[in-house]
Amino acid sequence: MKLINNYIEEYGDIPFSSKEINNIDYAIFSVLSYVDFEDIIKDIKIPLGEALTKFIFFADRKEFVKKGFVQKELFEFVTRIVDKKRYKDLLVSDYVYKLTDNEQFGALTIHLSKREKIISFEGTDDKLVSWEEDFAFANTSLAPADKDAINYLNRIIKIFDKKIIVVGHSKGGRLSVTSSMYVSKFKQDKIKEIYSFDGPGLLASELTKNEYLRIKHKIKHFIPNYSLVGMVFNHNVEDIVVKATYVDIRAHSVFSWIVAGNDFQKSELSDISKKWHKSVDEWLKIYTPDERKAIFRQVFNTFRDLGYVRLTEIFHVKNILNIILKTRKYDDDTKRILKNFFAFTIKNLVK
Repeated sequence: MKLINNYIEEYGDIPFSSKEINNIDYAIFSVLSYVDFEDIIKDIKIPLGEALTKFIFFADRKEFVKKGFVQKELFEFVTRIVDKKRYKDLLVSDYVYKLTDNEQFGALTIHLSKREKIISFEGTDDKLVSWEEDFAFANTSLAPADKDAINYLNRIIKIFDKKIIVVGHSKGGRLSVTSSMYVSKFKQDKIKEIYSFDGPGLLASELTKNEYLRIKHKIKHFIPNYSLVGMVFNHNVEDIVVKATYVDIRAHSVFSWIVAGNDFQKSELSDISKKWHKSVDEWLKIYTPDERKAIFRQVFNTFRDLGYVRLTEIFHVKNILNIILKTRKYDDDTKRILKNFFAFTIKNLVK
């Protein structure tokens, strides 16, 4: 069984001119925006290998790996890729990161050539505010992070650019879609492909808009066979299901996805993921956006009242039981959503 890090060891010294860029490479680019390049990359272009070397030297590894599902494996990934010929000489620029009381946003530009760019949007980290923002997508067409992504894309795509690829993992996958939808038409035409790796989708009303229909054929949506985040809302494109090593929320990390040669190993979606998607879809039809907003606020305030500040704290058995007790007075539909949310972890733990 091979994973992304094995792919890097096997193919990392083969340049793109000898081995064409593929889905695994795009997944790699999608997680590079998780790396904290603050004070390393600004508006100037520097080689990726140089930027990663500085990150390794200055980073507080213990603090960094606490930030989320992807970050736990990301540090090892960085040490493997830092000196690989396939990636190290690619120029990177325009790193941004923003965290407020209601938004988390990050982005990075990777230059494949003088007129070819990959724009990578950062996904969700482990902070509750980040996940609360993800669920807020159920209340509005464009959240603050969506608007920042649109502005970023409009700023980065230049008049002489020939080929733009937009990628993102988790929330970054959604941002890759929404930013591509609402960027100016002239710049939208330069976008050739859009990669969403287990990213949440859009509200049904968004999927019929001309802005979405213009880019729909460019979207590739990858999800693990045990997908939770990527099954929230809708995409209206065929999901590419890949096999992961985990059967719970940890399958969200692309570092758990199994590779076969120069692609991911295909699989079928699990019944529990289908059940989760169906329950969310039904829940969305029952409540208005204002009602959803109030319910999400209630749920996340419950998490905070119990002293939790990170999502991973919620998935301990003892903490799940505390939450269930605390939410006994919730309406039946909301309790059902929470039950299915926790089912990913509970199912795995009771095996």
